Amino acid sequence: MGGENKMARLGRKLDTKVFAVETNARQTLEYLLNQFEEPEMCYRELVQNSLDAESPRIDINFEFTPHETEEKDGDPFGYYKKGKLVIKFEDYGTGMTIAEQEEYLTKLFASSKEGDTSKIGRFGIGFVSIFKLNPDEVIVESSKQDDNWKLVIDKNFSSKRFENEPRKGTKVRAIFNDLTGAEVLKMKDKAQKIVKQQCRFVKAPLFFEGQQINEPFDIKNAYARVHFKDFLSGIEGVIGLTKNNWYALLNNRLVIKERDNEIPPGLHEEGISVLVSSKELAYNLSRNDIIEDEKYKEVVASIQNNKKMLLDAVYDELSKRTLESAEKEKKPKVILNYTGKPTSSEDYDEVDRTLWQYAIKHTIERFKELKKLKTGKIKKALGNKANLPLFPTFNGTILTISDILDSPEKELYYSTYRDGLVEILLRQGKTVLISDSCRRDFFDDILKEYGKKIPQNVRETFYAPKIIFEDQLTENEKEFVGLISSAIGKTDLRKRYGRVLFGTTDWDSTVAFVNSDSLDSLGYKEEKQGSGIFTGRRNVLLNKNSDTITKLVRISKVRPELSQYLTLQIINTSDYESREYTKQLFDVFEDARYANLEKIAGASEEEK
Repeated sequence: MGGENKMARLGRKLDTKVFAVETNARQTLEYLLNQFEEPEMCYRELVQNSLDAESPRIDINFEFTPHETEEKDGDPFGYYKKGKLVIKFEDYGTGMTIAEQEEYLTKLFASSKEGDTSKIGRFGIGFVSIFKLNPDEVIVESSKQDDNWKLVIDKNFSSKRFENEPRKGTKVRAIFNDLTGAEVLKMKDKAQKIVKQQCRFVKAPLFFEGQQINEPFDIKNAYARVHFKDFLSGIEGVIGLTKNNWYALLNNRLVIKERDNEIPPGLHEEGISVLVSSKELAYNLSRNDIIEDEKYKEVVASIQNNKKMLLDAVYDELSKRTLESAEKEKKPKVILNYTGKPTSSEDYDEVDRTLWQYAIKHTIERFKELKKLKTGKIKKALGNKANLPLFPTFNGTILTISDILDSPEKELYYSTYRDGLVEILLRQGKTVLISDSCRRDFFDDILKEYGKKIPQNVRETFYAPKIIFEDQLTENEKEFVGLISSAIGKTDLRKRYGRVLFGTTDWDSTVAFVNSDSLDSLGYKEEKQGSGIFTGRRNVLLNKNSDTITKLVRISKVRPELSQYLTLQIINTSDYESREYTKQLFDVFEDARYANLEKIAGASEEEK
């Protein structure tokens, strides 16, 4: 062999035997090929072989050479010219020896016994799949140790082996001798689609026509996600909170089963997506479905266990979004506009809403679970997540759940938008949270579970009533005001109350109380009776929208004494139950008067 020149040596057959496929073996091959619904699935199988060979890179290329070079009339792009197509699949892995080639390839074509599907290695199955494309010839080149060989297999599955140049890894070429340009483009488009869908998560850089198609091992458009990996079992995955359900089960990062708008295995919750891979996941021969054996159950159990971490990831994402918004605006995120008109709930960010809804639901679940263990603290349920900045304030700070839980009673307020009342509270050193519907749900649901009083709504707590002037009252209402004023004047109540007025309030109440010194702020311009006699007293405001007051007005026409008695009882009861409210209301109106905000209380909704 030493005297042989290089070209002659490379062309020499290493094995003069030509393998003709027996009838039973051919049936086995056809059975294998029929397992693949789409011929292009062969690319996935070849990628698997390359991954097993630990290739650092994989290349797939199409080379088309027309038989004719001249342009044809009506075919300027050469779509209908026929030519030769070579599909090249190349890796740079460990390659194969001649012995391995015979084990995985040649024997597959030699007899039905050796072609038994239970005895075919992974490379054998993957390699066979390329014949689903109906090539005229397939050439395999590989090197390992001192074996450098080339195997040529024709469309009748007859094979010949030759000595070859050394190379790194394995190269597979599928040759088609008579295809049109249009047919080639169609094959290339379908191949690219399959490779992107089935192989997009593989670790090795994968190039199709020079373009890398790898994607991060992640769930696209997840609002929050958990990455996990068990080094003992080899299970790795991602669990994400998403708009819709989606899941994919992978073996060695190759997609085996992918479903859209379906609940992931082992979970029963909308809006959860799962991406999980394990080399131990078993699949059917065509890799179209997962075999639900013990290894599959391990994967499902891993998904269930790791989903518990998603709540923490949701809180991390909420905090991140809050801080990013604060940095962007150089102040905490404000869900409002400064004309005083609240932003509608439809304008709230869908991601924020989804994250908060998940946080509320699963925090309550975790809290209730701890209650079963006789542990009644939300901060214990959330751990260090209770110290994440989540609640922006009009003061310029961002509070944590711990801040809210630890705050003294009646020290926190919240408002959807900034108005004069918020400004007053800020000047008084009060903390006013910027609230949207999501955070209000958190206050209402979580703090109620905790047994903590929720922050006070500024508008509900301090909103000033509107005075209805005498010229706008009916005759019955005027007489009723006189009746109640007379009753107050004849009792010790005259020391506590001044005028009796009609008006409206934003909250569901029968009566309200207004400081006399703040009447100007409410637009009440009538001269005060006497010389300062009403200055230190409160005025009784009867809510015109109250059904009770409406009934008492009617009763007063036929039973004035009963109407007086019932109304005074309501005034006394309401006053007693709302002492703290009344004190706060006085404080706000006092500040409003001295801060020239007199018009706030009487402003229209649009102005507010």
